[in-house]
Amino acid sequence: MFKKFVPILLPAFLLGACVSPGENLTETTEVPLVELREGKLIYHLYANQGEAEKENILPDFSYAGYKGGGVALPKAEVVITLSPVAGDNSVQIQKALDKVGAMEPNEEGIRGAVLLTKGEYTLERTLYLNKDGVILRGEGQGEEGTILYDAQKVKNSCLILGSSSYSLSEIPRTRSSITSPFNGTGSREVTLASAEGYAPGDTIAIVRTPNKFWTDDLEMTQWGWEGASYNLSYERTVTAVEGDTISFDIPLVDTIRSEYGGGYVYKTRINAPVQNTGVESLRFESFYRSSEDEDHGWAAIEMMGARNCWVKNVTARYFGYSTVNISKESAFNTIQDCAYLDGKAKITGGRRYSFAIQKGTGNLFQRCYSDEGRHDFVTGSRVTGPNVFLDCYSRVSHNDSGPHHRWATGILFDNISTEELNVQNREDSGSGHGWAGAQIVLWNCDLTKMIVDAPKGAMNFAIGCRGQIGEGKWNSTDPRGYFYSHGEPVPTRSLYIRQLKDRLGEGVLAHVFTESQLSGTIYEELKTWAGAY
Repeated sequence: MFKKFVPILLPAFLLGACVSPGENLTETTEVPLVELREGKLIYHLYANQGEAEKENILPDFSYAGYKGGGVALPKAEVVITLSPVAGDNSVQIQKALDKVGAMEPNEEGIRGAVLLTKGEYTLERTLYLNKDGVILRGEGQGEEGTILYDAQKVKNSCLILGSSSYSLSEIPRTRSSITSPFNGTGSREVTLASAEGYAPGDTIAIVRTPNKFWTDDLEMTQWGWEGASYNLSYERTVTAVEGDTISFDIPLVDTIRSEYGGGYVYKTRINAPVQNTGVESLRFESFYRSSEDEDHGWAAIEMMGARNCWVKNVTARYFGYSTVNISKESAFNTIQDCAYLDGKAKITGGRRYSFAIQKGTGNLFQRCYSDEGRHDFVTGSRVTGPNVFLDCYSRVSHNDSGPHHRWATGILFDNISTEELNVQNREDSGSGHGWAGAQIVLWNCDLTKMIVDAPKGAMNFAIGCRGQIGEGKWNSTDPRGYFYSHGEPVPTRSLYIRQLKDRLGEGVLAHVFTESQLSGTIYEELKTWAGAY
């Protein structure tokens, strides 16, 4: 077992200096992990847990969000307007959504919006937003706005955005093994047995194929982990081909090494049934019998196979699970200015996951608020990054935020204020959660407590975060991750905002962020708002 080290405070002008695992506790390195030079971030190599070689860099998370980040959400014209009727409204709303879904899309892929005027719409059935370019819009998420009242007396999702999981289907005879023996986190290239037939612009899947040596080395075999069940596919786009080396746009968020099973690449067709679809300016409320009732609305919105979609200005109250739950593979979506209030369900496992990614890549949650949740900002099993939670706040949380179980990779928690945010080895919890995440970054978070441990051959990070540093709840001897500037935020307020600016330029920032976000933290603003308007 590797020696656990204590984070050491370094001078404030460094943005990411650290103590490496096993390093003498009286020494520090003067080389920052990330630093700002001449108006741009400069990255320095770091070593993974239990390793001496510095072969990794912090990933670029800026590709998370609608259409890969930096793109303004569309403004769709209203083509159908509805008002509430007595009794069940689900039929009239569904007919309107289907009618718009049959219209011709414009050049941006938008068909039009169904507008629900102010008032309460009782729903006896789940709504399905399952056609490209259709927007469901209300006239406000406050108590005087448009309220969708989920009256179903069984566990349900009130609205499903999507129709099934998207898949990275393999184009026959394009698979090629990765031959480069070590491909570090942050890398944008791999070498293949043959890159013949690959060209810039190709959409590819990079597949990591862990073996039993990997699960043994992480001491996860004892918790039921099998290497083949961790074959994870990461969608990328080829940017260059030189010999048998291919370069791609979004950097790796996990290492691929031959001794741990290596991996392969194939060209892919993306099967995504729903794109350019959104939910806007609505309030969802659920029927419930008691504070522990579980036969009622569970998720206000469930995203399934949604790509380049959005949910904005939505408040959900009294739901047992979440405001937005990404339950199947969904990619490059934005969820913003949303709130989860007064969850009604038992306070135990599998409940009150306010904003959750169960499967999906490239998703951005920003400016979200939670009250009476459990796992407020959370990912599930084997979630493939990059994914980002930015500028989010929870008032009363009955458990921790963070990666919840089974090797989620490449998640940024950027300026999150909550009680606990943990990245740890959960060992036999649940069905054998084990190491919850790798390459998880906590940046300038305001916490009561944090646990940031790191598995062998990977790393997790806490940079500029406030809060008590705790030991792993299942194994207190697990090695800590990469800490810097504990108790004092680093000058670069948001890593995501800075990375997006570096990649696409300052001009895109107004498309995505509020003026408040660009000038400082917004916790007080979120507390005052609390999803109320």
